[in-house]
Amino acid sequence: MDEEIQAREGILTHPEGVDLMPASISLSGLEVSLVNAISRESILKQYLEPLKKNYDFIILDCMPSLGMLTVNALAASDQLIVPVQAQYLSAKGLEQLLQTVNKVKRQINPKLRIEGNDRYRGYLGYTRQQSQLRNELSEARQGTDDQR
Repeated sequence: MDEEIQAREGILTHPEGVDLMPASISLSGLEVSLVNAISRESILKQYLEPLKKNYDFIILDCMPSLGMLTVNALAASDQLIVPVQAQYLSAKGLEQLLQTVNKVKRQINPKLRIEGNDRYRGYLGYTRQQSQLRNELSEARQGTDDQR
């Protein structure tokens, strides 16, 4: 993490007007190198900041992890979308993610907010347990919105 990252390094341009930055095997070692980096939570934000003017949206697709790479994505983001199934283990993972999001909002990125709506309500309400879980997820999401 000592060498400077060049603007647009790693970005592939597609003829249809979509730019991509695919993951590579070197990404697996990045998390380890971030441990000792200065301002490690904002490395991705520093890279993306000069590029923002070139895009309407920048979508960061993160693996289901709460490590430094995810924290970097949260620090660099304005909005967060969390696709989640109405199941017990998904809810436990979401609970941990929301704790991390709240910490990032307090300490690093106060502009971060969770986006979403209830348009999938009909799909998630098949059982009483799933309905209850959906309500708990909505309450948890509301809790993060209250901290704005």
